[in-house]
Amino acid sequence: MPRAPRNSTTNQAPELGATPRSTPAAAPPESADTDESTMLRHITPLKRDMQYDHEAAQAVLPVRAHFSDGRVVDTTVVFDPDQMQVFSIQLERAIAARQHAFSKTPW
Repeated sequence: MPRAPRNSTTNQAPELGATPRSTPAAAPPESADTDESTMLRHITPLKRDMQYDHEAAQAVLPVRAHFSDGRVVDTTVVFDPDQMQVFSIQLERAIAARQHAFSKTPW
């Protein structure tokens, strides 16, 4: 499975046309092996277009990772062709469910 190249200094996948960045936050505790304060809480898409790399046969979605200690890191989600198809179907279902909820009409 192809992977996006990593930035050698941050070990993060680069965003297309942008440099990964993180916001400063308090340092995690010394015993942060599995400390909940450094856990990933959620990821939100950035307001940028998903890009398709024909040579790598993958799509790249810019996202922001939010951690429980307040840090945020801009990175990417990489989709291979099969994952793109599944994500497309899941997104279509979510949009249909949203429309149904707003219309309150039977399917």
